[in-house]
Amino acid sequence: MSRFFRWCMRHGAKILFAVALLQVAAALVGWLWLLAEAGREWSSTGEPLSDNVLTEFATILYAVSGALLPFFGALVIDRLDRGLAAREAGEGGQ
Repeated sequence: MSRFFRWCMRHGAKILFAVALLQVAAALVGWLWLLAEAGREWSSTGEPLSDNVLTEFATILYAVSGALLPFFGALVIDRLDRGLAAREAGEGGQ
């Protein structure tokens, strides 16, 4: 388990970025499915399209917002890793 833990810690930013991409992809697929289902209902009920477009826009923003936290975490970890590597490279040259 120790080797797996070290690998995860070494690649934490990449893992979080992949999780964010998967969440965005899942949200887009879900949104497209919802849009297709709603399109069938809109044509049969005759509801105003403007109300449904706002609802769909809010739905996609809500779905994609879930990916923001892991993406932000990946950015923070990447910046910290780069800063640490630069500091270590500067100390090694002195």
